[in-house]
Amino acid sequence: MAMDRHMDVILSTEPVVVVSDLRVKLTGEASVIRPADQGTERRSFFLSNIDKVLLITVETVHFFAPNPRFPFEDVVELLRSAVSRLVVQHYEFLAGRLRLNPQNGRFEIDCNGAGGALFAVANSELAIEDLNGITYPNPAFKQLLLLHHGQEELAAGAQTIEELPLCLLQVTKFRCGGFTIGVGMNHGALDGLSASHFFQNLASLAAGLQVPPIVPCNDRRLLKARCPPRIEYDHPELVKLDVTDAAAGSLLRPPNRDYVFKLFRLSGETVERIKSKAFGSGKLERCSGFEAVAAHLWKTRTVALGMEAEETSWVLFAVNMRPRMDPPLPREYAGNAVFPAYASASAGELKAAALWWCVRKVQEGVGRMTDAYLRSCIDWGELHTGIPRGDDGERKGKGKGKGRSIFVSSWWRLGLEEVEYPWGKPLYSGPVIDGRLDIVLFLPNKEDNNGVNVFLSLDSHSMSKFCTLFLNIE
Repeated sequence: MAMDRHMDVILSTEPVVVVSDLRVKLTGEASVIRPADQGTERRSFFLSNIDKVLLITVETVHFFAPNPRFPFEDVVELLRSAVSRLVVQHYEFLAGRLRLNPQNGRFEIDCNGAGGALFAVANSELAIEDLNGITYPNPAFKQLLLLHHGQEELAAGAQTIEELPLCLLQVTKFRCGGFTIGVGMNHGALDGLSASHFFQNLASLAAGLQVPPIVPCNDRRLLKARCPPRIEYDHPELVKLDVTDAAAGSLLRPPNRDYVFKLFRLSGETVERIKSKAFGSGKLERCSGFEAVAAHLWKTRTVALGMEAEETSWVLFAVNMRPRMDPPLPREYAGNAVFPAYASASAGELKAAALWWCVRKVQEGVGRMTDAYLRSCIDWGELHTGIPRGDDGERKGKGKGKGRSIFVSSWWRLGLEEVEYPWGKPLYSGPVIDGRLDIVLFLPNKEDNNGVNVFLSLDSHSMSKFCTLFLNIE
């Protein structure tokens, strides 16, 4: 069994030895799911400027224990039927393909069903317990996803994003009887909350419901730009790109393998200690767990990198736009309604600052997300193509390295692990992603619902310093 020792877990006594070969094979060809009533007219599905920010495939894997009441073959058929009904009746756009409209230069979804959503079944020679833990973001879990296992020719042959499916599912059975559902979903189709709703609907239809509990609102024009566009604020959280660069997913370039990857398991008690440290000054009236951990991470990471005092350090994080618009968007809005809030400060300021000051900067970023500001963001996207600020590239001088900007991708409270399927809740649900210098993951702590797992990467020297700083919460 191949092993990989370059990743370990902080706050555990031994390094994690992750399995790099899951010995997975597809049992046959992937089936195609598409709406039956296609007709001859080509139909296009409008994408808002928020939808277009990240046209990349987001991949998740969901682990399940065996349930004797639901043999694997029954699970497969229940899922296949539920996915088919959802795509046909409520998420027709997931069977389509992205295309660049030559008349207006905008990306949209071609809903003529060409290609469809893909559904595949696979087997692994291993048992789930052979994986040495499922809560660690192991890159080998990509083998549980259709785009990476058994579909290499699909990935290699897709010269443009227009050729890639928007929705791919792979159900994989392990030797122990447990199984996974691996899902690839284009971010332009659904954001985190609407994807969570999709999984809730999937579970409910698999359980026999005829109507999904969360009927999606598919009107993306609720976030249409104003005419003419009015950009009333600066938007340094976005970096301008050529439209084809954005489509290629340049934000997710392969990571530098010289980095060290670590997972910090913070208990609920530790999160409360960080909050108490921020509150101890008496300067804050409120502070969430996310704000406290994000601010603590931002400060200690910046110091660990040894940035020049005058250099600007950025932290970005997604904020739900739905309740912040005027009028508010429906909670069932099925599309992208999250936007990156940001905080920035010089490295010198962060090094000298108390934690409460860093928390307040994060809170200011959240407070910036008003209807007026978000409408300005939408209008900015009408005139420019851009992605959230990320890796700034090689820095010159004493700073040595990269990493002035980080994006905190929080799966902490998304609730994927709480979805109730007929065969039970997932043992664990989370993203499948290679570690990157400019992306930090906040993941659910399965052992402690009030805790959080923090996954990040740094060069080895900076990581050593970061561990000392981040774990010092006195």
